[in-house]
Amino acid sequence: MMLRTLRVLSCALVLIVTIGATTKILGTADGEKPGSRIDITELKRVSGNMVSLKLVLVNNSDAVMSMGGAFEGPANSPTDIERDSGTIAGVSLEDAAGSTKYTVVRDAAGNCVCSSGLGNLAVKNKVNLWAKFPAPPDSVTKLNVVLPHFQPVEDVPLTPLSK
Repeated sequence: MMLRTLRVLSCALVLIVTIGATTKILGTADGEKPGSRIDITELKRVSGNMVSLKLVLVNNSDAVMSMGGAFEGPANSPTDIERDSGTIAGVSLEDAAGSTKYTVVRDAAGNCVCSSGLGNLAVKNKVNLWAKFPAPPDSVTKLNVVLPHFQPVEDVPLTPLSK
C-alpha cells in the first residue's frame, strides 16, 4: 500500500512540474524595486482586430509590493486617476522602431480592458495580469512591452491570429 501511495505521489509531482513547465516566457524585465520582475507569457493577435497580452508580475523581495496606483495610465483629469487606480492601464506596446505606441483598449465607459482591482502583492508571490490592445498592421511581428516601473521588454514575438 505504501509503495502504491508513493507511486501516485510521484506521478502527481511529475504532472505538476510538467504543467508548470509549459508556460513559455517570451521576455522578462527587472523592476525598479529590487526583487521585482515581469515575465511576458503571451502576446498574440486575437479576433476583433486586437492583441492580447498576458504577463506575470513577480515579487521576490522581502516587502509587500503596492500595485494600487503603480501602473495607471496617463492622467488627463482626476477622473482618469480614479478610474485607472488598481489597474495596469499604463502598460503599452511599441513597434520595434518606437514610432507607434499602442495603449490599452477602453470600453464605452472609458475603463481599460485590462487587469483591475489590484491591491498589494505579498512577499515572495506572483500575480497573472492581462490587457487588450488595438492590433498593429499585419507586417508587425514583434513588439516592445512597456510597463511603468519596469525595464522595457524588447522584441517580444507577436503570435499571428489562429485560423
